[in-house]
Amino acid sequence: MYLKRKIIIIFFSFLFFANCLAEQQRDIIIVIGMHRSGTSVLTRALEVLDIYLGENLMSGHLGINDKGFYEDLDIYKINVSILEKLGCDWSNLTGLQDEKLNSKELHTLKREAKELITKKFLESQMRKFAFKDPRTSVLLPFWQKIFEELGIKIYYIVSLRNPLDVAKSLYKRDGFSYEKSSMLWINYYISIIEHIKDKKYVWVTYEGIMSDTKKEILSIADFLGISKKLNINKKKFLQYKQTFLEKKLHHNNSGFTSLKNSGLPDFVTKAYFLMLQIHEKKLKLDSNFFIKKWEKIKTSALNHQSS
Repeated sequence: MYLKRKIIIIFFSFLFFANCLAEQQRDIIIVIGMHRSGTSVLTRALEVLDIYLGENLMSGHLGINDKGFYEDLDIYKINVSILEKLGCDWSNLTGLQDEKLNSKELHTLKREAKELITKKFLESQMRKFAFKDPRTSVLLPFWQKIFEELGIKIYYIVSLRNPLDVAKSLYKRDGFSYEKSSMLWINYYISIIEHIKDKKYVWVTYEGIMSDTKKEILSIADFLGISKKLNINKKKFLQYKQTFLEKKLHHNNSGFTSLKNSGLPDFVTKAYFLMLQIHEKKLKLDSNFFIKKWEKIKTSALNHQSS
């Protein structure tokens, strides 16, 4: 009798929260960017704003991400499964096309993803929910369709880092050549820009988070419409800045001159400088100037890959 009553209470509690979710605007924050571009550091910063990151996060790895990846393992597993199903992985995107990301062969994963996101919102108890996995950057059509069907409003936070430092980090971790890393870098941002250009977004640099932490966090708060006075917890901020953001996290710190003289393809350098202007709010992704410059960069990148 007791067990039956408990099951009934749990069932109606679930219905109550599900009804609340249906009536209330649901917001999700997605942190995207190339691997080794500071997405973990950026996602951890969201806790300062009392944003829910989930309970099942990927733990740290000594010498790679000592402090933790802040990656939701459930979403990570779905992203890995999508790529495997399509014969790809995060470092080999050959054959990955937008139309395949909404094909029938991903129907089961789509259903699982919708159930997972609904569950995450219930766990968040109506707080803003954020997740990150760099793979999402190249799988946006899959997730955007799910959020559209669930009536969820999306905020994109894009993490940007000097591509030379990304290449150095990937060489150390995975043994990738600078050429391979720079092409992955440009392909990730081509996908990002293509799929968020008419959405709500803000760009944050890894270098900015490390050197001017408060400014970058305030920029995120402003973007999300979060009251700076009420939601920036001073204790959490100081803990994040003084304890989490250790100098050793900034393993590589190349300047503009080093990038220009690095031997990376010229279009990679041009893309980085152009995206910095998006971060500085000097340009928008849908501005004619940006579109014209970006199309030239894309063409150069595609020609380089096919040569």
